[in-house]
Amino acid sequence: MQEIKSLLPIEDIPSIIVDKLASEHMRIQAYAKWLVAKELVPSVTLIQAKSATTAPTTNSFINALQRLDPHLTTADIEERALMLNVFDEIWPLNEYRKRLILPTNFKTRLQLNQKSSHAFVQ
Repeated sequence: MQEIKSLLPIEDIPSIIVDKLASEHMRIQAYAKWLVAKELVPSVTLIQAKSATTAPTTNSFINALQRLDPHLTTADIEERALMLNVFDEIWPLNEYRKRLILPTNFKTRLQLNQKSSHAFVQ
C-alpha cells in the first residue's frame, strides 16, 4: 500500500473526497476514482465527485459517472483507468476472485479443450 501511495500525488485531491474515509485503501481508491472522473467529466463538481468516488461498489461508481455523462460506457471508464494506471486501485483483483464462480464442469471442459488443441497442433 505504501508503494501505491508514493506513486499517487494525493495532496492535489480535494479534502472533501477523502475526508471521513476509514482506511488508507479507501482513500487511495477514492483518489483513483477522482482521477478518472476528472478526466472523463471535466465539469464534475466536488459534490458530484464525492458521490461518485465514495460509491460503495465499482458498479455504483460507473453508474454515477454515466449519470454525469450518459455517453460514457463502462469500457470508456475502464480504459481511462488503465491509461491513468489506476485500474487495479479501482477494481482490485482480490474482490473479483471472491466473486469468481466457475461452472461445475469447468475443469472437464478445460481438459477437453486442451486435448483438442493439442490434437489440432499435431
